[in-house]
Amino acid sequence: MNRPIHERILERCAIFHPLDGGCVYWTGAATKNGYGVIRHQGKAEYVHRLMAAYYGMNVEGKTVDHLCHERRCVRMEHLSVCSREENSWRENSKMWRAFFRYILTEESRREAEQRAAGAGVAA
Repeated sequence: MNRPIHERILERCAIFHPLDGGCVYWTGAATKNGYGVIRHQGKAEYVHRLMAAYYGMNVEGKTVDHLCHERRCVRMEHLSVCSREENSWRENSKMWRAFFRYILTEESRREAEQRAAGAGVAA
């Protein structure tokens, strides 16, 4: 019996919690440009697109943008569906990159504080 594609993807991921907001990093095969790929239904598919669809995002005819700018990341909070034009603008906008770096860093800080509070440790 074939396992669901999201299970196959997640078993080949590593979770990182540095200042980048904690990417879920695909450790399997990748394209020359660094995008994670996996064989699905007889063809190579981008793992971030498959995971975005699994998370309920409508990816048909759209680009799946990595807000963290890490092409192998499959974390739901780091993926965003947009037009090709919007994706190109985001990729080239220093202000957009700085904004999302701040947001992801703040998210990571809050998660660390919550883990520490749950463990009874002062952050």
